[in-house]
Amino acid sequence: MKSLKWSFKACLAEAKKYKTRKEWRENSPGSIAAALKKGWYDDCCSHMQLIKPGPEVKWTFEICHSAALNYKTRSEWNDNDRPTYSAASRYGWLEACCQHMGEDKNKQNLKWTLETCIGEAKKYKSFGAWRRMSKGSYRAAERKGWLDECREHLNVDGGWTFEACVEKAKEFKTRTAWQNNCSKSYKVAKKHGWFESCCEHMKAKRGPSPKWTLDECRIEASKYSSRSEWQQRSRASYEFAKMEGRLDECCKHMDTIKKWTFDECLIIAERYKTRTEWETSHPASVGAARKHGWYDDCCKHMGPLRGPSAIIGVTNSLR
Repeated sequence: MKSLKWSFKACLAEAKKYKTRKEWRENSPGSIAAALKKGWYDDCCSHMQLIKPGPEVKWTFEICHSAALNYKTRSEWNDNDRPTYSAASRYGWLEACCQHMGEDKNKQNLKWTLETCIGEAKKYKSFGAWRRMSKGSYRAAERKGWLDECREHLNVDGGWTFEACVEKAKEFKTRTAWQNNCSKSYKVAKKHGWFESCCEHMKAKRGPSPKWTLDECRIEASKYSSRSEWQQRSRASYEFAKMEGRLDECCKHMDTIKKWTFDECLIIAERYKTRTEWETSHPASVGAARKHGWYDDCCKHMGPLRGPSAIIGVTNSLR
């Protein structure tokens, strides 16, 4: 029996027989399926004033089955009405909905190659969707070891594949320019581990922070008593000075170990309101104060220790 072809007028007339969406859905799933598919649903429900606007109607077996009756093969149904096909697949109704269909010769005889599997994978946004909606191509890729290659072409992240990210990155000379002009592809490349490959053409792969100048590096270096301490605590400034060939110049004061006095440590400590601030900003003077037992005296103007730091402070004072 040929399925009824629902027109807008027919769907509207059918909907007007019912007072609620639920009543319409239960009594005429074929017309509601057609209305959903064609985008007429809200117009057909305009007379149902007692029902407040709510979430989209939930898929039912009847809706999916009615939609399936309009097609002769699964591929035809999937190509022309993917929402109902997806719902049927998701809820396990696919076999029941497709009982009236004949064999899909095109798909039955298709020999999956790497290229056709990639092409099929591109239609979907996740591995799960690909596996559910195109079992033949997924199984072929799994059997022949192509899953990783197909994964790169899944239509995720707005369609930004590895190749697309590489091509976009080539438009820019620096990473900053890429990030500022196309943050989406930039983030996708980082997310999937493609970032370094995309940036191979850029000159500065890991340049230090542009905020550093030589004067700032000298000031930063003066806080530390050794090169290793400076490198460990302020790597960006250290690397900038090293790249500019001015490392020795910035480290002159480190050639001889500075002999700190109590007054010098106290003067520096008084610049800060907390122990953490002092330790972070000027570790050299903190180290000298601890070494000579001046630490607590230098911290008298600061607030009391709290939490784990208090235990550390007590331990140090007992040494």
